[in-house]
Amino acid sequence: MEAYSVWENMKFIFCEIFVRDRRLGLAYAIKAVLQAGAALAALLYPRYLILELTGQRRIPVLAGLLAGFFMTELVCHCGGRWMEQTFYSHMIVMRFRFREKYQETCLSTDFVHMEDPAYLDRMYAADKCLQSNNYGIEGVMHRLFGLPGSILSVAACLSVLGSLHIGLALFLLGNIGVLFWMTWKCRRIEMKLRTKSLHEERHERYYHSVAQDIACAKEIRLFQLSGWLLEALRACCREQNRQSGRLQSRLFFIRLTEWCMELLRNLLTYAYAIRQYLAGVIGIADFTMYISSILQMMESVLAIVDDTAFIVTQNPYINEFRSFLEEPGEEGASGLCPVGPYTFVLEHVSFRYPGKEEFALRDVSLTIRPGERIALVGRNGSGKTTLLKLLMRLYEPTEGVIYCNKTDISSMDREAYYRLFSPVFQEIAPLAYSIGENVTLQRPDQQDAERCKVCLQQVGLWELVRGLPQGLHTYLGKALADDGVELSGGEMQRLLIARALYHGGDVFVMDEPTSALDPIHEQEIYRQMDRVSMGKTTVFVSHRLMSTQFCDRILLLEEGRITESGSHEQLLAQAGAYAQMWQVQAKYYREEEAG
Repeated sequence: MEAYSVWENMKFIFCEIFVRDRRLGLAYAIKAVLQAGAALAALLYPRYLILELTGQRRIPVLAGLLAGFFMTELVCHCGGRWMEQTFYSHMIVMRFRFREKYQETCLSTDFVHMEDPAYLDRMYAADKCLQSNNYGIEGVMHRLFGLPGSILSVAACLSVLGSLHIGLALFLLGNIGVLFWMTWKCRRIEMKLRTKSLHEERHERYYHSVAQDIACAKEIRLFQLSGWLLEALRACCREQNRQSGRLQSRLFFIRLTEWCMELLRNLLTYAYAIRQYLAGVIGIADFTMYISSILQMMESVLAIVDDTAFIVTQNPYINEFRSFLEEPGEEGASGLCPVGPYTFVLEHVSFRYPGKEEFALRDVSLTIRPGERIALVGRNGSGKTTLLKLLMRLYEPTEGVIYCNKTDISSMDREAYYRLFSPVFQEIAPLAYSIGENVTLQRPDQQDAERCKVCLQQVGLWELVRGLPQGLHTYLGKALADDGVELSGGEMQRLLIARALYHGGDVFVMDEPTSALDPIHEQEIYRQMDRVSMGKTTVFVSHRLMSTQFCDRILLLEEGRITESGSHEQLLAQAGAYAQMWQVQAKYYREEEAG
């Protein structure tokens, strides 16, 4: 069942229009009046001209009729066109305002949703509502701009035809009603089948983006992936074509019935008008007016059907958009964060990803004391990063509670809680802005340039940045600046560590912060971090156990559970899984240093 009817969505759009841009709402009303006025002029003026030509043939009257017709057409048509052009930009602005709402929802939704394929499908469906001037919400606004005038034109034509015979007008009205019902049924079938193709459309969009992504360009060429990607794209297209074929076959008989109804309507109307003329009931002027009324009504009816069908077709996307806006965002609990120093306690915390049966983290109990440095180690998929994200409240526990200074973190103000952390993640995700903006995450006029310089010095990047033509104002990549620079993976990770240092949160969170660095530079970074993080709580995730020597406590995770805990020396003395991992990596480091 649809979340909102077509009428409810039209009401939603008009309410937004009248709240955001009342001039646009007034333009809708004026455009409808002008459009109906043009239709009436096209019906009535020819009748009076013919009556005058077949009657007294008075030149002043004929000239007056022609002048009136010309002025009416000029005002109605030119006025309507002027309003369409003038308010076109207003509709674009309205779409941008709806897009702002969409972006706000994307940016505020719980992080766990961004890893849920079903949520991503809903996000894509909602985005389709905002991708074009001619589809989605803006497309509906354009169609609605002409729809009221078409309805008034049909009403005017029916009133004229009703003067010929009221039964004829009622027949035409019923015929239009049947046409609308069949069109509605046709579009509902179309909506159901198109909704099923959203998954393939999202995949197709991904393959298109990969083909244009500079980050993927090298691998595509060197590993000769173009054939694979093209075949995947073709498979998506084949599936969409298959569904489109099913749609067309189901709609054919409905459309055939529509054509028969239109033919019957035109045949009966023309036959009745001709019969009345031949019987002398109406003259040539009235006959012309009635035929013009039929033609004008048919043009307006087809416009209404087309516009209405389009609106009905777009209704699922507007539903998806509105439903997406109503998705629960990050909970904005009003509780204040406690004052530091901070102690974090996890009590029997478990976590399971949406749609998964297995737990990624199982019954974890842990205390992190102020200023303590903890390393999380273990195999891939053991739950290290999941534990970090729970600690930072990117995820909410499926079971158990996390406390900060004896306060449940779920009751704290989320943004204030986020500010406690200075994170560096394994995924390198710089912004296509300047180096200074990437470090400070502030506009240039708000940055502390000296502090930014110190942070870059601490990670060994200042000499590189200082040598660039624009210094801190040099852009990363070519997306927003032709003279942007491309940093190496190691340089980019250093930049993100500098960002964490500049942010200055009470808790450093490092998820594989040196994975792109060689062992020598990795050691340098850890020595620097050892100095700058003195007195701050620090939580590392690392596969390279050389980093664990700086930590007060090491936690080994296996299958979502903490199986070993202690200092580096204590775990080596236990001769368990950690000790085995250490021996293997220590041998690797010795061989690499010797080489």
